[in-house]
Amino acid sequence: MSIDFDLNSDIKYTDRTSYDFLNLMGDVGGVLEILRLACNMIAFSFSVLKIKAIVTNRLFRLSAENQ
Repeated sequence: MSIDFDLNSDIKYTDRTSYDFLNLMGDVGGVLEILRLACNMIAFSFSVLKIKAIVTNRLFRLSAENQ
């Protein structure tokens, strides 16, 4: 009993796959972690604005006699 394998040189098949951005982020470190960090940065910027507004109001509060 013998088995012969003949390769056909006329057939050329190339299968290429590529990463999209979300797959790449999932492999590198996780999309959830990146989204969490981005949301934290946005929330932090709003909290800084709120703190500045509170401090400014307390520093420059007008009294009734100054009006």
